[in-house]
Amino acid sequence: MSTPFQANFFAPLIKTLEKEYEFLVTSRAHDNIFSILKAKKIDFIPVGRHGGKELPDKLQAYAQTIEEMIPIVRREKPDLLLTERWPEAVRVAFGFDIPAWTIFYDEREKQAKPEQERSSSASVSTDDPGTKTACPSPGTPAPHLVGASPSASENAPEGKRSSQVSGSSPF
Repeated sequence: MSTPFQANFFAPLIKTLEKEYEFLVTSRAHDNIFSILKAKKIDFIPVGRHGGKELPDKLQAYAQTIEEMIPIVRREKPDLLLTERWPEAVRVAFGFDIPAWTIFYDEREKQAKPEQERSSSASVSTDDPGTKTACPSPGTPAPHLVGASPSASENAPEGKRSSQVSGSSPF
């Protein structure tokens, strides 16, 4: 996860599905995200950092985050990436041929269009042409990176599917 919004957005989904799926959550060091995840009792792996204001610093942080994610993804072998606009995670998923689902939700919509009536939806983009878009309600916290580890599935209790989730941070 890369923003406090994403931590709050995905926490309820993780909590709702954690009995059926095994989640791997990753988060970058930025803006109290770690403290939010700890308060919600969500285990996570720290990966990446905010690059600051300068473009060269942002580029360097982007590259370092990808480098940190690669061994995690190689080890965990997720089946799916679910993220809310996190380019580094999508790039790594692409490199490992992992399907990536991206939720596009503009948490700033209220400030941007206060005079207009807003719909309560977020769209989901997927690289799977057979998958339709989904529209969760903006007030409903949702997940970030989700993928399943085949080895974890084999060792999971009967009836428990394995999945990994990570906020707009690494897998």
